[in-house]
Amino acid sequence: LQAVPRVVWSWTLEDAAMSALVAAAIGAIVYGLSIEHGFAHPVALIAPLATLAAANLSWAPETRSLRVELSDRTRRIATLVAAAAGLSAILAIAVAGLATLPIRADGIASSLDPLLGLKRFGILVATALVVGAGARVLLSIVERDSPQMLVVVVGLVCIVAGVADAAGISPLLSGLLAGVVIANLSTGPLRNLESVLHRGETAGGMLLYGFAGVLVATEPGWATIALGFAIAATRILLKPASLRRSMRIAGEELPAATPLRLASVRQAPLAVAVVIALILVEDSTLARTLLTAIVIAGFASGLAAPLQSWQRRTVSGGSSGRNARPAEPAP
Repeated sequence: LQAVPRVVWSWTLEDAAMSALVAAAIGAIVYGLSIEHGFAHPVALIAPLATLAAANLSWAPETRSLRVELSDRTRRIATLVAAAAGLSAILAIAVAGLATLPIRADGIASSLDPLLGLKRFGILVATALVVGAGARVLLSIVERDSPQMLVVVVGLVCIVAGVADAAGISPLLSGLLAGVVIANLSTGPLRNLESVLHRGETAGGMLLYGFAGVLVATEPGWATIALGFAIAATRILLKPASLRRSMRIAGEELPAATPLRLASVRQAPLAVAVVIALILVEDSTLARTLLTAIVIAGFASGLAAPLQSWQRRTVSGGSSGRNARPAEPAP
């Protein structure tokens, strides 16, 4: 984290502040949904609202699908977009996971229990240390064998998630801490591990959305649909402005017609993951309603950049056609 540029930190913190304000503003809608589904107790809304803020954090780190015209400037901007997305993802997992620790979930009668939160946090740290130390040994053994390394990683994730689920802890938060331990204890196998995980991102994202399709509300109401489009609208309105300010701080000027202007609008798959983690900790109608809204917001925000790129190509093509001179007749 010490190598992260200052502009990435400022961009991430600004995005976190905006996400918190958006979660507070949309909280009225969530509160109305909670009353409708019988979760009107204020404590019962802490974890869903924190998860809503976490889901609105970050954005899709990849920029290849935007079909950006490559140059030194766009490469630097794409690198900053990916770096800030990664740091925001860490913050999102931490916010969503830590919010559930002190809550003793019991439907409407949910209550805050600080001692329970400390106990869960202790279990979390102990599990991360044990699994991380074991991972260092196992990863060094299978360092040059990618299939075996993938099996080891999946097994470690299952162990951490199983312990977290038994203790009522977010499996994403436990996985994050275990990853931090592995990253600080291991050295040699990490490069190969990063390559293995990178190749599995697409398949993992497809499985994640498939799992979300099983959990979403089958008959979402108009309030849920409105919540999803409201989240997408706030992303489209607020995220590009934050990106432009951050690029100016970094001394990078965004080209006028580049699709990178909307790179931070696209919702990251992590947004779906944090809500699924909430459902695993406390399965409720409200949590599934939030998941449905987040999926809707993901599809809506994901279409923003391609639509704008198509519109700009259409406008520029039409302008070129109007301004083009007729061809001279052949002699």
